[in-house]
Amino acid sequence: MTTSGGWTTQVVEHMRRLEEYRETISRLFPALPKDMVDARAIKDVDALVLALFLRCYPHELSVLEVGTPFGVATFHFAGQPSVLRVLGVDPDLPVTGNAGQTSSIDIARGALAEFADESVKIQLRTGDV
Repeated sequence: MTTSGGWTTQVVEHMRRLEEYRETISRLFPALPKDMVDARAIKDVDALVLALFLRCYPHELSVLEVGTPFGVATFHFAGQPSVLRVLGVDPDLPVTGNAGQTSSIDIARGALAEFADESVKIQLRTGDV
């Protein structure tokens, strides 16, 4: 069993990886406004609470994420040891603004491809639920 100090270290490391993922989106899609990603992505406090909850949850699980804007929460879930797989479903609408006609799910696919450990757990689908 992991001690609470061990949990803290693991959660802090995962939060660092989450920021690395956001930075990857900015690097791969520089025309995409960072504030748009931040507005549509999971908030740090929510990510922290979910990470701590999943550390305490006694079973492995699969996650269905409905609405996968830029894949930030998708990445977050896939990085949790108790999560076996993540299915993200998004309507695949184009992102408005300077990002051209790129959809948020295409942005997620591009960024997730940079993270082998997490992306192996992820399936992204487009369409209605």
